[in-house]
Amino acid sequence: MRIFLLLLMIIFVSSAQCALDDDTVVKLYADLGIEYKPDKKTDAEYDAELKKLQYEAKKGSAEALYKIGRMFEAGQGSLKADMKKALTCYEKAAAKNNAAAMNHLAGMYMTGQGVEADIDKALELYKKSAELGNSDAMCNMGMLEEKGLINGANLAKAEDWYHRAAEAGNTVGMYRTGKKYTDVYDRDYKKALKWLEKAAAGGNSSAMILLGHLYASYSSYISRDMKKASSYYFAAAAKGNNEALRTIIETGKGNNCDDPEIKKFAEMFNEKEKDYHQNVSKKGLAPNCVHLVWNQREYDEEKSDMPLLREGVYRDLEFMCILSEDGETEFVKERAVPHAPLFKWAEKKSLEGSAPAMCFLGTLYRKGNVPGDEWLDGKKRMEKCFELLEKSAQLGYAGAMFEMGEIYRGRASYMRTTINGKPMLEGNYDETIEKAAEWYRKAAVKGHKEAKKALERIKK
Repeated sequence: MRIFLLLLMIIFVSSAQCALDDDTVVKLYADLGIEYKPDKKTDAEYDAELKKLQYEAKKGSAEALYKIGRMFEAGQGSLKADMKKALTCYEKAAAKNNAAAMNHLAGMYMTGQGVEADIDKALELYKKSAELGNSDAMCNMGMLEEKGLINGANLAKAEDWYHRAAEAGNTVGMYRTGKKYTDVYDRDYKKALKWLEKAAAGGNSSAMILLGHLYASYSSYISRDMKKASSYYFAAAAKGNNEALRTIIETGKGNNCDDPEIKKFAEMFNEKEKDYHQNVSKKGLAPNCVHLVWNQREYDEEKSDMPLLREGVYRDLEFMCILSEDGETEFVKERAVPHAPLFKWAEKKSLEGSAPAMCFLGTLYRKGNVPGDEWLDGKKRMEKCFELLEKSAQLGYAGAMFEMGEIYRGRASYMRTTINGKPMLEGNYDETIEKAAEWYRKAAVKGHKEAKKALERIKK
C-alpha cells in the first residue's frame, strides 16, 4: 500500500501545492530567510509587457525577442502556447548571439518540440550558450557530461560546469555543488551547507529537501534540528516538491503527528485516494486485475524552465499498477520512457562505432529505458546491455568498463541480501565481487575517477 500511496502522490502533486495558504507560505519562507515570490501577473499585465517587448524587438533587441519567445512557449497573457512561434523568436535572438535564446533553442532541438529533433545541433547550441556565460546552459552542459552525451560520462567536467554555474548565481548549480560535498568521498559539510542554503534562498526546492534530510539525520557533523528540518520540508512542499510531500505525509501517518499542517496534507491526500478508487469502480474495471497507466511529462524539478528534461534525457515517466480485490497494490512498475529522437541518435552513433554511445545505449537497456515492450523482458535487455558494454569496453572506453563493474557489484549485493532467510540472487558472492573489482580496476587504470572510488568501497 505504501508504494501505491507514493505513486498517487506523484500524480496528484499539483493539487497538493494548494494545501498551504499564501500567508502561511510567506511566513514559512520568512522564518528560513527566504523571500517568497509567487508569480501573480494577470493576463492584462502580461499583455502590457508583451507590447513593450514587441516595441523593443522592432528596434533590434535580442533580449526582447528571447522574452517574447518565452511568452509564446508558456502561453502567457492572451497568447496561446505556440512552439513554432517561440522557435522563430529564439532563432532570431540566437542569431544576435543571445545566450539564453540559444539555451532554449537547444532544448527544442533536444526534445523535438516545435522543430525536428537534432541532438547534434542541440549539443552544439548548449556548448555555445554556456561559453557565452549562460548559467542555465552551464548546468545543462553539466547534465550532458554527467549522462555521457558529450563524449562519454565525465563527472569531473560535469562538476566543473555545475560549479561555474553556481558561481554565476544559478541555484541548480549551487544545489549540485552542495550535494557533491555531502558525498562520502568529497564530504565537506561546511561547503555543502554554504551552497545548499544559497540555493534554498534562491527558491530551489531540491536544496530545501536535502537540507531537511541533513538536519533530520543523526550526524556528528551537523546538529540535529527537527524544527529546521520540518521548515525546509514544508518550504519545499509549498513549491510542489514530490519528495517533500511524501516525507510530510509519511511523517504524519507513521508517527501520528499532531502538527495541524501535516494533518492538512494527510486529509487532502486521503480524499484524493478515495476519489481515485471511486473512479476505478465507475469505469467498470475488473477489481482483481486493474491495469492503469499514466504518462506525466516531468521537467527537471530543480528549475522547471530548464529545457533539459529530468535526468537530462527522458521525457515521460510511465506508471503501471495492478490492484488486488481489496485495493492494495500487488504490482507497481515505474520507468522513464526514453525520448525517441535521443534513443535513435544513440543507436545511430553506436552503429557508427562510437564507444561512448554504445556505453550510453547499454545503460539504457540495463535500466529498462527502452521503447516498446522490450523493457518487460529483463533477460533480453541484459543480453543487449552486455553486448553493447563489452563492445564499448573492447574499444577501450573506461565508462563501459565501469558500468560492467557496477552490474557485477549489484549482483553481488543481491547475493548478500536476504528475504525470509533466502538470498535475492543465487550465486558465488566472492567470484562475482571479484569480477566487479576486475572491471573497476580496468577502468581505474584509464583514469576513471568513480571506478577508483568503487574499488575503495569494495575494499572496505
